[in-house]
Amino acid sequence: MKLIEIKKKAFIDILFLATNLLLFYQYLTSSTLVEYTVYGLSIVYLSLGLKFLLKKDNFILYRIIFLGTIITCIRALTYETFGVIVFAKILTNTIIGIVVFNNGLNKTCQLIFMSIVYSYVGYSYFVVGTLPSEILSGYSHNHVSVILLYSTILFYLSNSSSEIQQKKYSILPASICLLLCVFSLGRSGMISAAVLFILLFALKYQYPLFKGSILTKIWVFAFLVASTFGFLNIFNYFYQSGYFIKFETRMFESERRSMVITDYFKNLDGINFLIGNNSSFFQKEFDIGAHNSYLAWHNFYGIAAVLLLAYTLLVIIRFFRTDKYHLILLLPILIRSLTDTILFFQGIMFGLLFVILLVTSERQKSQKNIEDSGRKNCTLYLNSS
Repeated sequence: MKLIEIKKKAFIDILFLATNLLLFYQYLTSSTLVEYTVYGLSIVYLSLGLKFLLKKDNFILYRIIFLGTIITCIRALTYETFGVIVFAKILTNTIIGIVVFNNGLNKTCQLIFMSIVYSYVGYSYFVVGTLPSEILSGYSHNHVSVILLYSTILFYLSNSSSEIQQKKYSILPASICLLLCVFSLGRSGMISAAVLFILLFALKYQYPLFKGSILTKIWVFAFLVASTFGFLNIFNYFYQSGYFIKFETRMFESERRSMVITDYFKNLDGINFLIGNNSSFFQKEFDIGAHNSYLAWHNFYGIAAVLLLAYTLLVIIRFFRTDKYHLILLLPILIRSLTDTILFFQGIMFGLLFVILLVTSERQKSQKNIEDSGRKNCTLYLNSS
């Protein structure tokens, strides 16, 4: 690798670390200036990764631009500019996501970022005694899990292909993320973090658990026992403190949110299905936010959102067949997005992860096509000879 390429790669690594720290600071302070600074940085990423973005096989970018064109037309039909502003966020996610993916996620940088997030949240809870509702400025305690999941999934995305194939990744970050999400008290955050931890644990130890050495089996058994007792003690602490009132009375349901979903579909007609509703629809009709990224998608973008959801389903099927590791990283994002408008709307954290995983899926498809073509050509050559 040429020296200039090494320097460029290092610069993108540092720039991405700085971008993540800015995003974290924006959550802590609700600084609009910081948020728009991140959007401005997309121009820097664009200049650094232009050759990545202009690749002929970069279907993600072209699809996003196509959907963006539909979105812009839809918002123009409804005489709103808000959809165009949100599309700027989507484009920012796409540019940064593709450039970072092609540059490669630096594991050290992601470890630094994750450690900063964990240290800040852990210090706030266990040393200062900050309440979950007070840790973020302008955001509810539910959004603490967004930051925790973002930093954790980014770290797991930085694992190399050999580490993933040989299952040499650690489940410690996922367990810490789950612990901190439990103390953050958000139900959807707990569920999403639990899904991440349980599935990563199952993927890592599904074979050694039955075929590994005795030492491995003892370690896995001891870890399971210790984890079970640990989380039972944590649960008991919160139960005795009265923190699980919501679980006792409503479990994972919310009457108002269920009403919003039911009534939203009741209000759909042919036109609304195609072009969505106005940006203040949920506040006018229900006096509550959408609290669901997918409803918000359709509310703003209509048929374009349906196309993106359909494409997401195809990505899930592709990952399920070929790469369960990245499917495990995608699922917590999709689950967490069910209860808040965090996918492309508030900040760019989850949207950025979403784009990186979409690109991962697309490149896997391209690689599989190349391998299939190579095998076909080899078969034809052998048959002809």
